[in-house]
Order: sequence, then C-alpha cells, then structure tokens
Amino acid sequence: MTNQEKRLDPRRMVRWARMVLLGCTMVLLYIIVSRYRTWPMNDANDCMLPAYRPGAHLLVDLKPRPPRRKDVVIYRYKGKGRIARVAALGGDRLEVREGILYVNGKRTVHRIPEGAKVPDRVPPGELFLLNDNPDSLLPDSLDHGPVPAGRIWARVLLVLDFL
Repeated sequence: MTNQEKRLDPRRMVRWARMVLLGCTMVLLYIIVSRYRTWPMNDANDCMLPAYRPGAHLLVDLKPRPPRRKDVVIYRYKGKGRIARVAALGGDRLEVREGILYVNGKRTVHRIPEGAKVPDRVPPGELFLLNDNPDSLLPDSLDHGPVPAGRIWARVLLVLDFL
C-alpha cells in the first residue's frame, strides 16, 4: 500500500473523525460541568414568588457576566446563598413614590413597603437587590443595604420545572 492509499483509507479517516468527535465532546462537557449548576430553592423560600416557586430547581451560570438590571442573581449573605433581582446598579439614583421604586427617574415593578429605608444613590461597585415578593421575610437590600458586586455567586438562567 502506498502513502497515497494510506492517507485515503476510509477506516483510518473514520478513526480520526471519531477521535476528533470524542475530543470535542469532552471539551464541551468540561465547559458545561465547570460553568453551570442546578440550584434548588429551599421549600420555605418565598422571596421570588410568583416567578420562582419554593422547591424549584434553577439552572445557574457560575461565571456570570457583569449583572444588569432585572437579572436574578444568587449572592452570599452571612454564609448562605440568597436569591434576589438586581433592582439598581452602582451609581443609580433611587427614589420611592407612592410605594413604587424609581431608578434614575424610571418606574420599576418593585413595591417598597412603607417605612423601608432606601438610599438616595447606590454606591459604585455595589448592587441594590430586591426580592420579587415584597411580603417575604427573607432579607434583601431593604434589610442589609446594597451588596458589593463581588458577592455575586451566580446568575439564574432558567427554571427547571421538570426536575
């Protein structure tokens, strides 16, 4: 068999294609396993109702892009993972009118309980995080103030209701 025939041997080409496919599959699996996880919400966690029900499983990105307003993130607070929605970013101006939060003069969907302390401005490098359910007893930025962006652990991508 000549060198030209060896290069064109179909069995050799199939073996090579299988090795390339196996290598690509392994790289893809590594990326998925190292970057994405499921995060189960505690059965008593009502802070994100109605969007995320207690006991739901969430697909989260462990290497999230910088947070944007309306992102749902998981952050560290007193050694535990907490979930909340990004209401405002560092430098944003906050105002409460008739129980509704306004960010930079624009109305948001967040209801603010009467008597809650809201800063005039979010400090640079920090985020103002709020629960979707204003009646929840779980803490958010109304309780502990803005959260440093470095405490963001993951960003929620979607709800896995079938688990």
